[in-house]
Amino acid sequence: MIWYAGKYSEDVAVRVEYYPGRTWPAKKQDSSDVPGRNGALLDVQGNFFSNYTQSYDIYISAEAPGLAQVLPKVTDWLLGPVGYQRLEDDYFPAIYRLAAFEGPIDIANTLGHFGRASIKFNCQPQSWLKTGENPITLTEPGSLANPTAFTALPLIIVTGTGAGVLTVGSIAVEINSNPGQIILDSSLMDATDPQGDNLNAVINAPVFPQLGAGLTPVSFSGAISSVQIIPRWWTV
Repeated sequence: MIWYAGKYSEDVAVRVEYYPGRTWPAKKQDSSDVPGRNGALLDVQGNFFSNYTQSYDIYISAEAPGLAQVLPKVTDWLLGPVGYQRLEDDYFPAIYRLAAFEGPIDIANTLGHFGRASIKFNCQPQSWLKTGENPITLTEPGSLANPTAFTALPLIIVTGTGAGVLTVGSIAVEINSNPGQIILDSSLMDATDPQGDNLNAVINAPVFPQLGAGLTPVSFSGAISSVQIIPRWWTV
């Protein structure tokens, strides 16, 4: 079963016919040949990856209402959403992906009641661990263990009543004032209050916090009473 854009495939009479193959993204890197030397030089763009295509062979069962009545629901489900959407399936239940369905849809019609097709999603390279959505609250210094080899960009909620310093690994974030809670989004490189108002002017940091592979110590001082970290673990 597929879960895409907030809806289950079975809600629109779609079932996955075969266990899907698993595709992994390619690294972003260029290679160039150098005359008079063996091999090629690699220009690696850090630990970054390209989008990839995830395919599913599906079966549409519309014996009672007929395929003509069911197909508009299938196209609404796949083609209606705009941009990347959350994609999950029963075959890799520990992860979700951000994907977009771009079409087209080519459905083989059997007697007006059954259909078969291969649908393809354009996926961002990250496979997001669902465990990375679980918040971790610290009221005293501690450590977070990244279960993957890839650096995570967490969402951190800093609770306090005034100035303080949050240290994540070797990255120190100075907070000059705190209205109660400051949200540090390392992916967007943005600091806001819970209402979304910009608070970048009240913090000072060389970069936003990151959680590399292995253990990352987390500590805080001053008027910070606790931090809540949504780690956003991911792999490929």
